[in-house]
Amino acid sequence: METTQQLPRAPRVPIAWKFFLLLALVVPSLVAVSWVGGTGMVEMKARIDAVYEDNLTSTRAIGSLSVAIQRAEELSLRLIGDEDPASIARLRSELREDLFPEVARRLDDVRLVSGPSSSRDGLVARSLETAWREFVAFADSRGFLAATGGPATRTRRLPRPCSG
Repeated sequence: METTQQLPRAPRVPIAWKFFLLLALVVPSLVAVSWVGGTGMVEMKARIDAVYEDNLTSTRAIGSLSVAIQRAEELSLRLIGDEDPASIARLRSELREDLFPEVARRLDDVRLVSGPSSSRDGLVARSLETAWREFVAFADSRGFLAATGGPATRTRRLPRPCSG
């Protein structure tokens, strides 16, 4: 007598039920991953927009400062080459009363945008301020004032004799 021991069999489940069970597990997982990904993308876009706005603000502040400094340099050079006392007075007034305060305001904007002075950007703002102070000191120097005083205050140099 052959006795084979029968093991208990697992209930047979149709393949359609297995498929629906798999879908019941996969679909919520896909929805959860999509939600987390979408939320992360929204947060990332907000951070990128903030960086972009900061970049625009910084570029605008540096650009405005650059234009103001360039105008101050241009007026300084025009002062040196001008001969008309009325024009010299007008240029000097424009330089002192308009451009110097304009550059000071633009430096304040750059300092505000650059943040704390301990940061790397703060060092840039400080170096720009130092360079501007040097320019103002040069514009206030006796040599510059004598050179921009017109023909009466300039020392005349004798032409060098030609060798040859």
